[in-house]
Amino acid sequence: GVLAYIPPLFLIGFLTSKNDEFIMFHVNQGLTLTLAAFVIGIASGIISAIPIIGFIGYITGSLIGLATTVLAIMGIINVVNNQMKELPVIGQIRLIK
Repeated sequence: GVLAYIPPLFLIGFLTSKNDEFIMFHVNQGLTLTLAAFVIGIASGIISAIPIIGFIGYITGSLIGLATTVLAIMGIINVVNNQMKELPVIGQIRLIK
């Protein structure tokens, strides 16, 4: 379950535990977190390449990195405590049914 929050190790849970509701819940949370961070990271990278407003992209990217780390730690704590608790902001997104 903990591996679900370490990209790309969530694939291990996805490939080995498709019938385990607990593992798949956390795989979905980890995948959603990874994809959200990736997309926002690309956007902030593009913004940071633009003169004058580039600093905003840099700050945004740094904050997203910090937020991603905090959310991953929250997810790992949920796994360790055997809870299926959704992560804030992205928790309701279902990429895996």
